[in-house]
Amino acid sequence: MKLKHLYIEEHESIQVSDNRVIDSVHTKLFRKADKSEVIEFTKFVNYLKTLTGKNGKPLKPNTMLTYSNAVIRFIDYLHEADIKFQFDQADLHYVSRVINNYPYYLSKNDNLIEDALLNTLREKMDGYKPNLGNNAVNLHAVGVDHFLKFSEREAKAFHTRFARENGFSLNDFNYQPAFAEVWNNNKVSQAEKLHWQNNTLLGGIIGANNYSGLSERVLKRLQSEDAEIRSYCEMTQEQIRDLLSLPSLSKRERLLYALIHATGLRISEALMLQFSHIDFTNRLIYMKKIDFRGLTLIEKQSCKSEKGRSTKDDIVHLFGDAEEVFWLALEDYLGSSEFCSNFSHDFIFVFQKGSRKGRPLLLVNQARRNKRSLSNIEKKYKLALNKIGVSYIYGFHLARHTLINYLLNEYPTIEEMEDGSQRIKFGLEVQIVKKLIGHESLNSTLRYIKIDEDKVKDEHAKARILARIGNLSHETTALIEQKLYHEEQAKKINLKLTQIENFSAEANNV
Repeated sequence: MKLKHLYIEEHESIQVSDNRVIDSVHTKLFRKADKSEVIEFTKFVNYLKTLTGKNGKPLKPNTMLTYSNAVIRFIDYLHEADIKFQFDQADLHYVSRVINNYPYYLSKNDNLIEDALLNTLREKMDGYKPNLGNNAVNLHAVGVDHFLKFSEREAKAFHTRFARENGFSLNDFNYQPAFAEVWNNNKVSQAEKLHWQNNTLLGGIIGANNYSGLSERVLKRLQSEDAEIRSYCEMTQEQIRDLLSLPSLSKRERLLYALIHATGLRISEALMLQFSHIDFTNRLIYMKKIDFRGLTLIEKQSCKSEKGRSTKDDIVHLFGDAEEVFWLALEDYLGSSEFCSNFSHDFIFVFQKGSRKGRPLLLVNQARRNKRSLSNIEKKYKLALNKIGVSYIYGFHLARHTLINYLLNEYPTIEEMEDGSQRIKFGLEVQIVKKLIGHESLNSTLRYIKIDEDKVKDEHAKARILARIGNLSHETTALIEQKLYHEEQAKKINLKLTQIENFSAEANNV
């Protein structure tokens, strides 16, 4: 994060939050000009730890990191506007104008509002301000809202104490940021006046009309933008074969990549695979409860904190070309020197070097700036994808997207017809995919559904044909509908045959 007026000091720490092991940092913010600490930010970070989400649980560390990052940028912006929480008698209109314009300042669209002050601040902060879309701006606004509402609470509490200690009636100014009663009172020293203002201005200026109840939103929100449809966030079965056949892969990498592509497991779930989960005879995987034998406290907490699956009998289904590769790679890996477990535990994936050699390859959750990737194993996965020409990389979750798309659109099944005949059908119902992939909510599965523009055009063409045959006999209409169906299935079968032929040719060349 590039800042103009501030710098960050961080100290690494390991902590447990809501039964989650978090690799995080303690953060403090300082001014470059005089090296003084921005105390307001430190108080705010501590305040975030007391908040709870809609589910009543404490905020997740990555959520707190997002909010604190937004507030750091906001404070840097205030410093450029010469609002540094230290004032002589302040121009309240100016402060209010600067704060209320902040969402427009962040936006990459510089024509949302015409304001000379805002344009000046944009120019001065060129190279330091982010250029965000509306949705990202609104996310920043949530974090800044928390900061402003926290400042308001602090201001209200200090204001009440100050008024009582100095004999003011709270009803005289009712927490309005009109400082005349204080500044014109000869009984209050100049130092006390400045201290009063420094502790009430930032919260008071926003909370002036919000005393009776803190509103949910303080800053304005920009119009939401439609999220980009990641229809390209998937791989073909041919690309998966190319990935798993890369000669540069280690045995552990080939096994891991085959597992996530065959099962759609989250990377954290895949790494928790144990010997007790595998039925080697029948080639089945059951993600049962974790065997904690031989684990340290942090390793146990890491296992307990990860998301789980909800599938019948805890079975993990394997699909596609990656299934066969997985079983071959498993045998190859376990018989090699790469499997260097110290056998004090039941995990299959282990660290291969360093001080943790032989220990379970469990990933600790990270909540730190500039270190958001899982670890070295994800970097290697992305490099492998690059080698096969996959540029739309979103990390290991790409495998989950790919499998769900395959099950929804390409997985072949035999459908029984009313007349007793059978026909090939491609794609499963979304409710079935939900059960196979282990989602607890159908909405989770629906998020993965992508719009296929070619399919929309085909459906539109079929609808037009069917609309034109409304006056035909029932038998003729049924035959035309059957013809359209078989033409669609024939396209998919031809595609599958081409893939099989290509795969056979590659195997013969090897």
